[in-house]
Amino acid sequence: MFSARDIVISERTILKCQYGCPFYNHYLTCPPFSPTIEQSKRFINGQDWALLFTEKVAIEIYKL
Repeated sequence: MFSARDIVISERTILKCQYGCPFYNHYLTCPPFSPTIEQSKRFINGQDWALLFTEKVAIEIYKL
């Protein structure tokens, strides 16, 4: 658990998805369907604490 104030929300996240991921625009959990930068900032700013979970998932990468 850590302070939600330590979370940095940046446009780079969306650009990384848009120009670096073959799954962009395919899943509802990914841009452009996921919350906007402003929506994310408002949500995070309303929280005191955060938890971070990670999971390694094998995915098949497709050549563009």
